[in-house]
Amino acid sequence: MIYLTGDTHGELERFQSPEVRRLRRGDSLIVCGDFGFLWDGGKAEQKVLKKLGSKKYNILFVDGAHENYELLEQYPVTEWNGGKVQQISGNLYHLMRGQVFTLEGKKFFTFGGGDKCIRMLAVGGGRRCRVVRKWKKESRIFPNTKCRWIILLRTSLRHACAP
Repeated sequence: MIYLTGDTHGELERFQSPEVRRLRRGDSLIVCGDFGFLWDGGKAEQKVLKKLGSKKYNILFVDGAHENYELLEQYPVTEWNGGKVQQISGNLYHLMRGQVFTLEGKKFFTFGGGDKCIRMLAVGGGRRCRVVRKWKKESRIFPNTKCRWIILLRTSLRHACAP
């Protein structure tokens, strides 16, 4: 089975929920942004990452606005299920942006990043976010975006046109 969630924000308790406890060997839990467990690189954090990587199921995450991109870049890049990943620990993988992965016969395109909102401002009857970036790469828009859209279109068209 493939399970989707998001915005774990480094909260280990999220992996203790009844829904997550149902995951079995070979299942995959995909965190769609804001994984948040890679932040300071300290010993306590490494212990948590090792614990998550020792789960019987795969924990896969797409980066969001709450990752330490400088720390993330230190992990080696490898291939896994058709796309580029960074293996953080055991069964814990960072799914890199602009990749197409095949899980249980289904294709997934990864498009990470996000914008941090530090304060909502009332603007003309609506709301507007003041965006603050600590790392340039947390933005959804950075070099190779055009290439990623081409990959997405090619993948979508190939599947849409398949007999």
